[in-house]
Amino acid sequence: MKDSFKYGTAYKDVPKIWKKFFMKSAFNKINAKYAVNIDINMGCDVFDYMIGDDYNSEVKIPKDFEVIEIPKFTWEVFSCIGPASTKMKEINERIFKEWLPNSNNYEIAAGYNIEMYSNPKDYKKGIDDEKYYCEIWIPIKKKQ
Repeated sequence: MKDSFKYGTAYKDVPKIWKKFFMKSAFNKINAKYAVNIDINMGCDVFDYMIGDDYNSEVKIPKDFEVIEIPKFTWEVFSCIGPASTKMKEINERIFKEWLPNSNNYEIAAGYNIEMYSNPKDYKKGIDDEKYYCEIWIPIKKKQ
C-alpha cells in the first residue's frame, strides 16, 4: 500500500497510512513487516511511503496494493529498541543529523529508506513495548 507525503509533515501524516492499512482486510494476507520510503530524485520535498512484506508469488496481491523491486545496495542497518513511535523518529533524526553529516567514508547511495518491524505479537505491549525491536536500513556507498 502506497501514499505520498511531504517531509515537513511526515511524522504527523504517515500514521494515517498505517491506520488505513489496518482497516483493510488486506493485512490478513500482507504483513506490515516493512515500510519503505522512496525519493528516487533525492531532494524533493515529497516522498512515497509504502507498507508491505516480502514478496510471495503464492499470495494474491490485493487490488490497491502494488509490487516493487528494490535494487541491490550495500545497507547500513540501525537497530531501534523501544516503543516504535518514539525510537524510530529518534534514530531517524540521529542518522540524518549526526551519522550521515559526520561520516567521512559513506554517503547515501539512493533514495530509499527501509524500516523493518518485528512482529508486535511477540511483545507484551506490541510496538509500544520497551523491548520492541525494529531497524532502519539506509543504502550507502563509499564517498569518492
